[in-house]
Amino acid sequence: ATFKVLYKGQPVKTSVNATYDGYNTKDEEAYLIKTESGDDGTVTITPAASGTWMVQASLSDTRDTAA
Repeated sequence: ATFKVLYKGQPVKTSVNATYDGYNTKDEEAYLIKTESGDDGTVTITPAASGTWMVQASLSDTRDTAA
């Protein structure tokens, strides 16, 4: 499956994690797939099992907002 990661309507390069229901019940932070979107925000994930999947993208705004 191919996704496009957007922030405020613009593509972003960021980390993307994916896992499926039942992959690891002991560690909530365990992801089967850890990858990154491209400069155009596109990421392709190939599901390793059928079922319900969760895909997570995280973006941190590190700009200095002090004026």
